[in-house]
Amino acid sequence: MTFNQWEIWNAIVAYADNPDESKRRPVVILGQQEMSVIALKITGTERSVYKILNWSDSGLYKPSYIVCTEKLLLKETDFQDKLGVLHPLDIINLANYLKR
Repeated sequence: MTFNQWEIWNAIVAYADNPDESKRRPVVILGQQEMSVIALKITGTERSVYKILNWSDSGLYKPSYIVCTEKLLLKETDFQDKLGVLHPLDIINLANYLKR
């Protein structure tokens, strides 16, 4: 399976404080390595994160935020279904946000 930068997928993501438990959640792809996919989780809760401006155009069902403080390393088998791709304006804004 191939994953492209800025795509949004539903994936099974382990909780940071309890890796034995996990949750199905949207993630945005940053890149792919040989054995893993680098992604950022998407949440409906506003925190110290990037707010997705065009969330409905990106395939998301509600206003959403990208948590930029922790990169995820996921396996191909963690991914369930592709929701969409970040809107071009959000791609530009997120790329600039990540450079900070």
